[in-house]
Amino acid sequence: MKRDSLDAAFSDLIREAWDWTCARCGRQFPERKGKDVHASHFYSRQFNSTRWFVDNAVCLCATCHDYVGKHPDDHVSLIRRVLGDTRYQWLQARKRLIVRYRAADKKAMRKHYSAELERIKAMRLEGHTGLVTPVTYD
Repeated sequence: MKRDSLDAAFSDLIREAWDWTCARCGRQFPERKGKDVHASHFYSRQFNSTRWFVDNAVCLCATCHDYVGKHPDDHVSLIRRVLGDTRYQWLQARKRLIVRYRAADKKAMRKHYSAELERIKAMRLEGHTGLVTPVTYD
């Protein structure tokens, strides 16, 4: 599946929101870069209803990303722990929606997530650490 500029903005936001720390093992990436830290989607990117939805992604190191891909029950446990039962149920319901985004919608989402990234980076400069939950687009 092709990655576009919206995917890149969303991925950057998820990693920064998690303070570049793996949600599963706690490994930190203080250099704030690298291919060993991922924005991992719970439901595949093929579902537009959840592809750019904040509750559908967490920051994972490459090792944990590979692990949860091979152990779906552990992946569900991780997401349920992160979201709690209510938000997990909302995510399940959202996945079932049929959503089609126009180019203008994607542009607006990219702008929103870029602004959220800058907001969280400003918070980091003020000394905030740990998870900062970004505002999802819709």
